[in-house]
Amino acid sequence: YRLIGTATPRIDARSIVTGAAEYALDLDVTDALPTVVLRPPTLKGKVKTYEASAALQMPGVVAVTELPSGVAVTAKTFDQALKARSAISVSWGSGPVDGVSDADVEARLEGAIPPMTPALPPTQHVDATFSFAFVNHAPMEVGSAVADVRSDSAKVWTASKSPTGAQSAIADALGMSADQVTLHVTRGGGSFGRRLYHEPAVEAARVSQAIKRPVKLMWTRNDDMRHGRVRPRSHHRLRA
Repeated sequence: YRLIGTATPRIDARSIVTGAAEYALDLDVTDALPTVVLRPPTLKGKVKTYEASAALQMPGVVAVTELPSGVAVTAKTFDQALKARSAISVSWGSGPVDGVSDADVEARLEGAIPPMTPALPPTQHVDATFSFAFVNHAPMEVGSAVADVRSDSAKVWTASKSPTGAQSAIADALGMSADQVTLHVTRGGGSFGRRLYHEPAVEAARVSQAIKRPVKLMWTRNDDMRHGRVRPRSHHRLRA
């Protein structure tokens, strides 16, 4: 019983609850510029055209960058970036599931399950069906990453549960080899599977490469809820 029955607190618990622990956006990467992304109204919608002249005239705005996932705004502060984001006008193309409703998804799931075979008499049984909704992971720390991309190398700081996958995805997006990308894995403020995916890191790297400046990219909570990864919806039919 030297270990069994003995309290085993986290060695980093105090630093977390006192705010001393550092996450990606806490890192002091020299001259990293705050960046946010204006995202489509539907999943994976694409930018057709956009007008950013008003945003570029606003205080602190450094650059506006088109991405596969939307339009990024880089400024001297996050407040300035968020305000400028609201001033951009975008014409969006449709995404792959525009017009698909909850009822459509549920009908497809129900239709994928074959009917129960008749129970043999005199077997007593109970049949039941269960539907589980899409659920956002909603970690306390929203998606974020810091990137410093040079002509022949890239450094990216982000929380990740699949660092080699993130490294490869960043390299592909930048047109580099994986060994040119250094990925620093930071503390993650919650995950629940969300940080198996690395969209913020790829976006940050793309913006840094485009504007030739280090950036500190943050998803908003709204971004996370509307465009983040979710636990899949499912439908089940059981017999006991």
